Amino acid sequence: MSARRLRPTARFARGLTLLVAVALLAVSCRSREEYLARGNKYFAAKQYAEAVVEYLNAVQKDPQYGEARFQLGLAYEELHDFPNAAQQYVNAAELMPANVEAQIKGARMYLMGRKFDEARDCAERALRHEPKNVVALILHANAMQGLKRQGTAFTDIQRAIQLDPTRIASYEEYGIFQLSSGASEQAEINLKRAADMATLVAGPHLTLASVYWAQGRMADAEAELNRAITIEPKNVTAHRALATFYLSTDRAAQAEAHLRAIADDNPTPSARLALADYYIVLNRKADAIKILNLVAKEKDGYGDARSRLAAIEYDAGRKQEAHRIIDETLVQDPSSSRALLTKGQFLLVEQKLDEALTSVKAAVAADGRSVQAHYLLAALYAANQDADAAAREFNEVLKLDPNAVAAKMELGKLHLATGQASLAADFATQAVNAKPQSIEAQVLLIRSLIGKGEISSADAVMRPLLHEHDDRADLHALSGTLQMMLGQPVLARQEFERALKMQPDAIDPLNGLTVLDLRESNVGAARARVEQQLAKHPNDSALLLLAARTYRAAGDLGKVEATLRKAIEVDPSNSPAYDMLGNFFASQGKLDQAVKEFEELARRDTKSVPVQIIVGMLLQSQHKTAEAEKRYVRALELNPRAAVAANNLAWLYTEGGGNLDVALQLAQVAKEQLPEQSDVNDTLGWVYYNKGLSQLAIGPMSLAIERDPTNPSYRYHLGLAHMKNGDLDLAREALESALKLSADFEGASDARKILAGLR
Repeated sequence: MSARRLRPTARFARGLTLLVAVALLAVSCRSREEYLARGNKYFAAKQYAEAVVEYLNAVQKDPQYGEARFQLGLAYEELHDFPNAAQQYVNAAELMPANVEAQIKGARMYLMGRKFDEARDCAERALRHEPKNVVALILHANAMQGLKRQGTAFTDIQRAIQLDPTRIASYEEYGIFQLSSGASEQAEINLKRAADMATLVAGPHLTLASVYWAQGRMADAEAELNRAITIEPKNVTAHRALATFYLSTDRAAQAEAHLRAIADDNPTPSARLALADYYIVLNRKADAIKILNLVAKEKDGYGDARSRLAAIEYDAGRKQEAHRIIDETLVQDPSSSRALLTKGQFLLVEQKLDEALTSVKAAVAADGRSVQAHYLLAALYAANQDADAAAREFNEVLKLDPNAVAAKMELGKLHLATGQASLAADFATQAVNAKPQSIEAQVLLIRSLIGKGEISSADAVMRPLLHEHDDRADLHALSGTLQMMLGQPVLARQEFERALKMQPDAIDPLNGLTVLDLRESNVGAARARVEQQLAKHPNDSALLLLAARTYRAAGDLGKVEATLRKAIEVDPSNSPAYDMLGNFFASQGKLDQAVKEFEELARRDTKSVPVQIIVGMLLQSQHKTAEAEKRYVRALELNPRAAVAANNLAWLYTEGGGNLDVALQLAQVAKEQLPEQSDVNDTLGWVYYNKGLSQLAIGPMSLAIERDPTNPSYRYHLGLAHMKNGDLDLAREALESALKLSADFEGASDARKILAGLR
């Protein structure tokens, strides 16, 4: 048994290893009873570390010695070594089935581990020997509750109350059970009864306060918390609860007295660090630094305190000093998870992603239960476009803290970006339920519902959100998109105009208004509006693409080509710009000329990914598929994450009967890089459809339509996916809307045949 496993007190940590080493030399000299007696003497004198050694000797002498194991559990519990205490109590319960106290301790430990069958068995053994043991009845009720046998649980508690009407904990347990079964009014009666009886202990008042708090009855909750403090002025749990209450209700100044009380009455590093964190949040850095310098002198607080001191320096702009402090800390304590994490945060801010990743991985290795470390590691993976690793780490965050809303939000975004709209909607719904006032969570839910093709449901979420936050330009722009998808152009225009008035440089409302103008053949208005913005932002890739579309509608072909070339020059990942340029060359009969021009460019610059992609697209337009594939493969050799090349190669493999697994990998690479691009989403959906995964296809196809509502092919593909999924009404709606947009798109004939069959 090592000192490291048993470190609840400094004295215990320093002395136990030597005690064990010396004592074990004499194990063969004494009987098990002698060791037990010696242990009991130490226990009575409150020398618990020494008692552990003697009890271990007794157990080593006779591993079946139940009484020694029970006493060993008691000693471990006094030392706050609860895992070892639990194990010894469980062993004692098995070895002494007639010992009621051992069975009760065993039942409690099994309940802590959520082992309800074993807890029930221990409680029942205790009740066989003492049928009127109230504690055993309550433990049995807890086990029955865990096993979903509420009727028996209620009977147990009622019997416990009958046996001892003065026992406060019985009413408290009864109230908690009633709450879990939905009987909130009766639960409050019993919880208030327990609190009224509790004139000497704070616990029932804290329980009642937590119920009021959860119900939003903040005045009642505060009153009960203050009663708890009045009854037990040094109760750490009560002070912590009241401090949290004040912080969560924007009364930070009132939290200080309670955080100070915790630190004064329980001057552990963690308590004083909590007070220092409070001062940091309130920007009282000098007060925080005083505490941190004191805590840094203690071995158990060194790494955490020094990390906070470094962070204070970094936030003040003294980055060199911050790095010096954190590096010095890691020399002294290389396994400090907090120090490794802090260093990783500094490196992330400085965009040194590889170094940050190394440091944060080490932080996770040092403390695998650090929520903050796993979260930052996930964020780094996301920044490196490693969606699978990011999702794995965010899920790890949720295992450690199931209520981590930020992790649910990030998982929702990741799933939406990779075309898994249903999963995204699930996480978004959880985030909204946890934080109903979060605008970001509700926007994620709206986008996820759009991705699923549930436009009406998305609009139902949008309406109250927009009503409450009428001053948000982004919400008006998103509402405009929804209204356009719902076939309400007048309402859509109103929303886009309002968004643009509030945020003149925003691209989404400008794009929406341009689409509406072009649909209404008002090309002049569209061109004037776009050129006005382009004059202010000449190198905006998205704006250049919108301008090219507008010029094409106006018939200004020279402007189309020049604008698209510039869009690709300023942003080589602009997939639609490549696509539009290739289509432009094809429509002008310039494919051969364009191929020659770009082939020459490729010969002069063999490392240019954009040139390889353009040549591939031009060859694809000439139906020279094999040659186009070679160009895309070459582009991916130069840059394995070249999104446009990956997207186009995925499409060619899917259309040409190639390996659909490879096609899916390529489509997912493109999606990770360009999560909002309509053609990328359509490609991913099309690959899913051809793999027979029509349900997965619907999300990205719907997102493609959201980003480009005028493309009939996207709606045609969505109709096929709905058809394959058995949603005939949705299939009919998508195919009819495709034919309304264009009567002669590729697939139009097939769409008419399917519709005829549906009618």
